[in-house]
Amino acid sequence: MRLQSNAKRQCERGARKGLPFFANRAGFSLVELLVVLLIVAVLGGVVTVGLGGSFFGDKRTAAIRDAENITRLLQHAEQRAILRFRAFDVKFLGGDRDQVMIHWYNPSEYQYYYLEEGCYVRFNSQGATQDKRFSPGWQTMTPGFTLNICSEKFGAGKVAQITFSVYGKVTLTLVE
Repeated sequence: MRLQSNAKRQCERGARKGLPFFANRAGFSLVELLVVLLIVAVLGGVVTVGLGGSFFGDKRTAAIRDAENITRLLQHAEQRAILRFRAFDVKFLGGDRDQVMIHWYNPSEYQYYYLEEGCYVRFNSQGATQDKRFSPGWQTMTPGFTLNICSEKFGAGKVAQITFSVYGKVTLTLVE
């Protein structure tokens, strides 16, 4: 008799055999669906802003970020070369590349910077395949060079220009 009264009480609350009260409903209400969609939209917005938009195809933002990073890389390499009296070359094979390579001397080692997906770098100087060597004694880059950072291949979508002058000055110029 006691079992029947518990089962009766559970049915009165809207549940059958100990299941939650919503177990006998067929689907979601419109309000519940809208709340879930709102939560997903807010989380998607947070992720988009957190990634700087590059995850969803904003190539310009990614290329600008790459240009800033390459500028800092070259400035840091110059300072390191002067402090440790160690020469380096900036190597390039020509065409559009997805990496910048620095070859350090004495001892020989390579340092790479890989650009984000869909970003490219191109040397914009005479003798682009020639090695560009920084001399810590003279604090000069021979020859000076310019890098174009592009969001598309074949030099299209130029976003920024990095200039390493013969006097050892590294400058970044954003293209509108």
